[in-house]
Amino acid sequence: MRKVVTLELLSNLKISQFQPMRKTEIDILVDTLKSAAEIGETVDMSVRIASVTADMTCLTVFGRKYADKDLNEEGLKEVMKETMEEAAAFNLGDYFPYLRGLEET
Repeated sequence: MRKVVTLELLSNLKISQFQPMRKTEIDILVDTLKSAAEIGETVDMSVRIASVTADMTCLTVFGRKYADKDLNEEGLKEVMKETMEEAAAFNLGDYFPYLRGLEET
């Protein structure tokens, strides 16, 4: 899976191709933050950044944004959060390949 992601999504060419999309999404985030600042609204940056990250990931992988209602009751953002937590978890097999058989599933 990591090899496919690296070759298909994280190559220099793909990253360059998605730059305008990333800029657009960041511009949208900045505009919403400016609007919130103008009216004195408190903003939870963790939620906003997670939302932008999920939107960018969906656009990159699926070619469109998905709202929580487009999926099951758990919602895409929750699935993305769980996926990111799992992907970021320490994996002994990454550092010691001969131990991969001992990994928990």
